[in-house]
Amino acid sequence: MREDERHRRPTAPPPAGAGSASALAARALPPLILLLGLALHGIGVLQPLDQPHWRTIDDAAIARNFAREGLDPAFPRVDWRGEGPGFVEMEFPFLPWALGVAHRVAGVPLRWGRLLAFLATCAAALIFDALARRRLPPAGRAVALAAFVLNPTLAGVSNEIQPDALMLALALGAILSFEAWLSARSGRLWPASLLAALAVLAKAPAALILPVVAVRSLRHQGGWRKGLSGAARVSLAAALPAAVWYGHAHGLWLRYGNSLGLSDESHWIGVDMLGHPGFLADIAKLEFAAVILPGGALLLLLAIAARWRGRGCDLEVAWLGAAYLFYLAAGRTTGDAWAAYYHLASLPPTALMVGAAAQFLLEAGRGRALLFAAPAAAIGGAAWGLARSADSGLSPPALVSAAAAGAAAGALAAAFLLLPGRASGSRRTVLAALGALAATVLVLDGARRSWWHDRPRPPHALHECARSFAPLLDGARRIVASGGDCRDPTGRPVAYHKPYMFFWTGTTGFSVCRQELGSVDVSRFLAAGARWMIVEVQDLDAAPGGWRLVERHRVRARCPEAFLIDLSEEPVTPANGASGGRGG
Repeated sequence: MREDERHRRPTAPPPAGAGSASALAARALPPLILLLGLALHGIGVLQPLDQPHWRTIDDAAIARNFAREGLDPAFPRVDWRGEGPGFVEMEFPFLPWALGVAHRVAGVPLRWGRLLAFLATCAAALIFDALARRRLPPAGRAVALAAFVLNPTLAGVSNEIQPDALMLALALGAILSFEAWLSARSGRLWPASLLAALAVLAKAPAALILPVVAVRSLRHQGGWRKGLSGAARVSLAAALPAAVWYGHAHGLWLRYGNSLGLSDESHWIGVDMLGHPGFLADIAKLEFAAVILPGGALLLLLAIAARWRGRGCDLEVAWLGAAYLFYLAAGRTTGDAWAAYYHLASLPPTALMVGAAAQFLLEAGRGRALLFAAPAAAIGGAAWGLARSADSGLSPPALVSAAAAGAAAGALAAAFLLLPGRASGSRRTVLAALGALAATVLVLDGARRSWWHDRPRPPHALHECARSFAPLLDGARRIVASGGDCRDPTGRPVAYHKPYMFFWTGTTGFSVCRQELGSVDVSRFLAAGARWMIVEVQDLDAAPGGWRLVERHRVRARCPEAFLIDLSEEPVTPANGASGGRGG
């Protein structure tokens, strides 16, 4: 008999009453975890659009432009458009278009786009829970749900106006629908096909579910030939609309030169990356920090130490394999700190693996031994959570967050205690007790990190700068704004257009990347009617000779983070008044 199979069998009947207690824990725990995670993600759901979040501001601006300039979803428009109409290459604009319609028809504030993203996050969490219910027993399902819904990377997109939460929900729905079709000898395949097509339209990385579907099709109850036929139909249904849309979107790039990071940035790995092998370490570090997390890693390591071999995790392994190949192929981007949300592709299978590891540890140890480990785990986890909250000065919100995490951790520990144990050796009993501690750490750490991402923030200093500059623009509709870096460390172009100054001042115009600030020819901007330029201090500091831009032109206004420059006038001399410079 296989080692992992032997420890799946009970050697003694469960104690009296354990079954009803287990059923109660199994019913109560997932809703508690869902409520905790979604409550944390919902904290900032109506936060004003006053943070310099590039993608959120871009999508909000596209929604506003739909409302102002036409509701044709085939022609989304950005603000950093130069002299053109602003048509931009992007994924299908589901969220911006819906928000634009609501803004135009009912006057819905643009910040309510955060609510749409939050609803997509809720849908993703519910669909993941349904998938975990199919894949795992109750305790493992609860831990997997905690690893998913309390993930800080999910928190980072849960109330931001960007397509990642919607893509995740649709991709999970496609996988769940296909799994349901696999388990039946007959059934309808169109839900999986429709959801896969919508997922790839929502964001192109969702296409990585197609090889997962192909691998899983070999498990079809009616035979692998029927399974592969179904996978081919799903893939074809997803690929055809995607080819039409992304072909059209690329045409917008070729004609107008605007792209949301699809064609104006180099993502794919090349031979030149051999001279920069650190990108592999960057991807691995980001995957650990954004997806696996310390608690999840500890659970996986403990399970492996207890001779867990991942039996029955073929879906998760195929899914992770596809995600990791994608990270490697897009290695110029997927190791960058800002690109953490790309790693959502591996969050569902990782969470399922963590849940499977927790379930194995529970079954490998003695249930009663956990009674002695649970108090120590709860006390140690609470102390650890409070210590980690010290960097926020133990403010009331931090204490509330720590208390909520402690309550969820207690519920999780209760589930471990109430479920029937399995007889085993002392070594595995210790590992199972440590697994309870790791699960506690997972919940505490996830809740704390989610709070950090979702907590309300005061208006960003750059937003306040833009508000003070806006009345000084003399009704100008077109301005110039400084952008990010022109190229990545390997010399390849990157998307550098910062959208927020345009959005906050209600203008459109030109974006200039940092390294060109010191040598930019402003005559072309003046010829296009762009007299004013907003340039950030951090961009001037990073640009070779960047401060010459301030010295050559009159500074109309300043704040600690930015300058408003009049490109049409020379600087005022000290004899006549204040001059430009670094002061602020």
